[in-house]
Amino acid sequence: MLTHLRIENLALIDSLELEFGEGLCLLTGETGAGKSILVEAVGLVAGDRAESEMVRTGATEATVEATFQTGRTTQEANGLLENWGMKADGDVVIRRRVQRAGRNAITVNGASVTLAQLRDLGAMLVQIHGQHQSQSLLDEESHRAILDAFPSVAPHAKATADAHASLSEALARLRSLQRSRAERDQRLDTLRFQREEIDRVGPKHDEEEEILLQKARLQNAGRIAEDASAVASLLRDGEEAAAVRVIEAVKHLESLAEVDPSWMPFVRDLRESAGVIGAVASEAERASSTTTFDPEALEGLISRLADLDRLKRKYGPTLAEVLSHREALEVEYRHLSGEGADPEVAALAVSGAYDTYLFAVKDLSGARLEAARTLGKEVESELRPLALEKARFLVELPPFPVTNPEQARPEGLEDVRFLFSANPGEPLKPLAKVASGGELSRTLLALLTACRSQTGPHTLIFDEVDSGVGGKPAERVGRRLRDLAAKNQVLCITHLPQIAAFAHHHYRVHKESHGQRTLIRAEALSEEERRTELARMLAGEHIADTARRHAEELLRSARA
Repeated sequence: MLTHLRIENLALIDSLELEFGEGLCLLTGETGAGKSILVEAVGLVAGDRAESEMVRTGATEATVEATFQTGRTTQEANGLLENWGMKADGDVVIRRRVQRAGRNAITVNGASVTLAQLRDLGAMLVQIHGQHQSQSLLDEESHRAILDAFPSVAPHAKATADAHASLSEALARLRSLQRSRAERDQRLDTLRFQREEIDRVGPKHDEEEEILLQKARLQNAGRIAEDASAVASLLRDGEEAAAVRVIEAVKHLESLAEVDPSWMPFVRDLRESAGVIGAVASEAERASSTTTFDPEALEGLISRLADLDRLKRKYGPTLAEVLSHREALEVEYRHLSGEGADPEVAALAVSGAYDTYLFAVKDLSGARLEAARTLGKEVESELRPLALEKARFLVELPPFPVTNPEQARPEGLEDVRFLFSANPGEPLKPLAKVASGGELSRTLLALLTACRSQTGPHTLIFDEVDSGVGGKPAERVGRRLRDLAAKNQVLCITHLPQIAAFAHHHYRVHKESHGQRTLIRAEALSEEERRTELARMLAGEHIADTARRHAEELLRSARA
């Protein structure tokens, strides 16, 4: 579970630390207070994509550090850590630094890891459900993903996808070989030319950003050297330099502190500023002495950018797509020029790959049928305590017949569709067509709760799963979240006091103004502070006694 979160210089957060406990942890605050930024911070240490715009204005980098307690509840994560040569069955400290220049630094227990590794580990530690995830239920593609995540289905879904990939490759080879010899030779020449053209330039992932940065430095070398020299001179050289004046001021402050100890904190602050001034001056001196204009280097960078632009215009429009095209060229070239380039042999390979595919999809269909029955029953059971006592939920598997290799698809022989009926007597219809916003939110919670009985990380985060819910259903959602938190750590953002009352731990997020800057603050609430926060959520800015009594009643009801 997540036990500690530290954030520095992320969005409107300058510095923030929170301790989390077991059970249901609720985060509340006014709209726009910054609650979702905390969820984004956890997403960063779980492997989400980082944008340089996340760094707080005026800062060079943002840092997010999270501590997860693994223990026996996340054996899969412990196994992954052991494979990486790290100590398992204890605390996992993940730190991620996002620099404004675009670079990232990621460590797990002090050891550097890649973003791909972080994503693998993060998926085992925390599961985040965003503000609009219930809307994803409107997309039937998500229905198949939910069903295929079942442990009894997932291996067969992967086997089917792998079999389809092999079949697609065999089909591509057969199509290539079925061309006439003249066409194949002509195609080989084209492939050879394009491959050599790309290889002559030798593009690398993400090199453009570094080249542009070097180009800007070279083009402004004179300005950099001049400004850096001026900075160093103003800070360090001569009697009027800032460093000299600060040191002199420190002496006077020390004299003041001898007769009035209240000045001592200012002495420490000014000493620290002297160190900062010295560091800036040293860096400025280094820059002024080492920065020179190199016309040959600049010409080389401009030429390199022109080469990359030419490739992007032809095979792009991005370098990533150019490199992807290069890989595709290599695959097709091997198909056309490899040994045994015989259409009859390739046709036999297609037949064998198709048989393997049919075997895999048959197993997948059987596993899906069993999982669909289980999921339908469990979701219906979970909907009852969410004020949907009469709702019905069914997982439908519309067939998608495949009669030849060309029709094969990685998704298998059926689609997956969730059918729903909220009221007795109403026929089951596609969830996307009949469920209201509140029903979608509760159905999502029921699905997630049902799937939790299968597998998943110990920490769950919900960003406003209560969307479209109010009144009695809101209380039911709060109680169900608390039930879910009996076996899992659940972090939830909510605007509803009926849900917030069920928290084991309650945190308030708000904004503060400091000069011309706005900063986000968050703190754990005491029992008395919880009553006040619930009353605010009920009544708004002006809290009446009736709101306080209502808040007390909500807390009393939640404990029952």
